Amino acid sequence: MAFWRRVWEAVAALPRGRFHRLPFLLNGEDLVVLYSSGDEIAPDDVRADIEAIQQAARDKARVTLSAGVSDLCTEPGMLPQAYEQANCSAKQSAFVGHESVYFFSQMQKERPAGMPYFDTEQVEKALLAQDYDALRAEIDRVLLPLAQQLPEYRAVDQLCLSLLFHVSLWGLRYGIQMEEVLRSLGAHYTDIYQSETLAAKRDFVLACLFGCQQALAVRRRSHSHTVKSVAAYVHKTPAYISRVFKNELGCNFSDYLTEKRMRLAAQLLAQPDGKVYRIAAQCGYADTSNFIRVFKRFYGVSPAEYRAVQGGAE
Repeated sequence: MAFWRRVWEAVAALPRGRFHRLPFLLNGEDLVVLYSSGDEIAPDDVRADIEAIQQAARDKARVTLSAGVSDLCTEPGMLPQAYEQANCSAKQSAFVGHESVYFFSQMQKERPAGMPYFDTEQVEKALLAQDYDALRAEIDRVLLPLAQQLPEYRAVDQLCLSLLFHVSLWGLRYGIQMEEVLRSLGAHYTDIYQSETLAAKRDFVLACLFGCQQALAVRRRSHSHTVKSVAAYVHKTPAYISRVFKNELGCNFSDYLTEKRMRLAAQLLAQPDGKVYRIAAQCGYADTSNFIRVFKRFYGVSPAEYRAVQGGAE
């Protein structure tokens, strides 16, 4: 821990660059740095700042650091994914060389010639359809032939991680966080590196995707329960309620419910002292980050931005 304290002091003493740098120690083992700016952050600027941190660590703490950099994080709900991307990239940096800086975006660029791609559209359809056989068939279509090609496992790891992070980002639309799914499995993205055979890597990917599929099923059952409650209240069947909504309002029950919640959220945000997490709960969202994602998808801006615009209009 003493050397981490010296590293911390060295980083804290660095001058501030063109963007805000927020360093902190995670679990006393990893130095995590968040970068933010009102303008676009160029990868070269991030690399230059990380290299300055590495230089300071060498000079002040006599330690060497390798670094992994995530893709751009555009909303709070993406922070868990961004951390995991950076963590996986840091693992990849061990293959690159001493004191390397590895960007997650490099995974796509370094794909070997002839390496197949997962059909992400097919994966999404299989997840939504709860079709595990189709999901397994797509994974097998890509991974099983690789057993004959004997590829570098580093490339296979990159291929699998790209798919898992794609599904993680896609799942946010449905209120699903792959990071939570992994925690429920007692797993981490970096477990792909510890999977020593192609079969083990395949099983790991399928377990993650099946967990995501199960989480989607739970969300759907929750929605179904809402429809059933409304149906019971008016003494009709759920199918009748769904049909009436579609015929009379031109939308399904889920869309109608979302619109009502978002209209209520907009009204509550007009109150300057209303906390976003409280407004989320009032609108029926237990997860504030999910509420923010839905609000931004509905209005095109975050709740904070919406409130700022409305305040300015007054």
